[in-house]
Order: sequence, then structure tokens, then C-alpha cells
Amino acid sequence: INDPKRIEKDANNEKYSNLLLNKTLRKYETNNRIFDHFFLRQFTNEERWNFIEDFFLGSEDDDLLNAYKGIESKNEVDIIEFLKSNAEESKNNEINTNSENNNVHIFYAKPDAFYNMDNLLTMDTKEGTKTMRVTEWLVKDPVCFDIARRDNKG
Repeated sequence: INDPKRIEKDANNEKYSNLLLNKTLRKYETNNRIFDHFFLRQFTNEERWNFIEDFFLGSEDDDLLNAYKGIESKNEVDIIEFLKSNAEESKNNEINTNSENNNVHIFYAKPDAFYNMDNLLTMDTKEGTKTMRVTEWLVKDPVCFDIARRDNKG
């Protein structure tokens, strides 16, 4: 740690590897895979709860992903229509928690938040509302990303 030349030598050595860093990277990638699966797919409320329980009770990652396949979301939720239909179904302004359609996964930008390249971000595009990682926005639709950045004074 106190020898910058050794750190530089190791950093430039293609054969150098660090077991702890490699293990941490694998864990990070696995957690992101589970996170994406959970938030970017549609599940019934019961399936979503069972997924959470199994995750915290220590199910193997592959077993968890195979047991809860869900439906791949197209991220085309019309939030206004969702809220209107939910309001009509519920009484006394209570949220209808029994609805099987409570699968809204929206991550709009917040002006006071800091975003990493892997953070999910929801934006309204010409094709509709989409949720992608920041890196995907920068590659697939940098103009939309920049508009959102300016709107949030970031």
C-alpha cells in the first residue's frame, strides 16, 4: 500500500489477479442480476413476496431465478391510467393492495441524488416510458438522458 511503484507494476501486469477483488466483483454481478430480475419483471404480489422470502432465507441464486420467472416487462406502464383504475377500484382513498396489477417499477431522476453507471433510471421517450441503467441510456439514447439531466439541473 505504501509502495506506489509496486501498485503501478501490479496494475499494469495482465497476469496479476486479486482473489478478494474477483470474489467481490462476482458477488456484485450476481446481486445486480437478481435486482434486475426482481424489478424489471412482472410478478403477482404473492410471487413477489415469496421471492423476497426465499432470497432472505438463503435460496441459491439460480434456484431463485428459475423458481420465479415472471413476465418480462416492456416498461410501458401508463402511470396515469394505472392510478385512475386503482382509484376507481379502491374505496375511501385506500390503496388497493389486493390488485394483481400493482407492478409499477419507476425510477425517475431526483435532483439531489447521485447516480452511478449501474443505477436504474426511468425516462419518458418518444416510444413511451422506459427504464434502463445509466450506461444503457448513454449508449441508446444520450439525447433523452441529457434532457433529463438538464431538467434536474445535474
